[in-house]
Amino acid sequence: FAVPWLSSTLALSHWAPSWWQFATSLFVHRDWAHLTDNLFLLYVFGRIMEEEEGFWGVLVSYFICGLGANVASILLLPSNVMSMGASGSVFGLFVVALLSKIGFSLKKLVEAAIISNFVFKQLKDEVIFQASGGRGATNHVAHLFSAAAGVVLILVLSKLPDGERAGNRGKN
Repeated sequence: FAVPWLSSTLALSHWAPSWWQFATSLFVHRDWAHLTDNLFLLYVFGRIMEEEEGFWGVLVSYFICGLGANVASILLLPSNVMSMGASGSVFGLFVVALLSKIGFSLKKLVEAAIISNFVFKQLKDEVIFQASGGRGATNHVAHLFSAAAGVVLILVLSKLPDGERAGNRGKN
């Protein structure tokens, strides 16, 4: 996983980004632990989201949230940074999974309550770390802006007629 020439080609280079790096950086990870942590969260929240929005909804959300995270990273972080990993996309999926579960049935309310506890804790930790001038290997800007992209995505989806939403195709 730590192949320097591959990482430098596919990770998002803040000093001279190539257009493809905005997408490829969402799949490159610094090491095995980084990859498996993101895969676990993607599995959990992707499955939750897939129940409401379907496979294509998860895939489109992953890319939109990840692209939002990467654009914010380029605009707000120093030029000597390289961004990589799925966590930018995954934080957006946290929010989309939570907001897609909000509904008027008891089952949806219980699910939303359980998911919201995790999501709010993660977002609170990100805000606190960022406000304290946090540095390190974690791109907290990407996490926060991915979550914001998830909110915008849900707002856009909520304006579409039910038949247009990816998860509702073929359902009555």
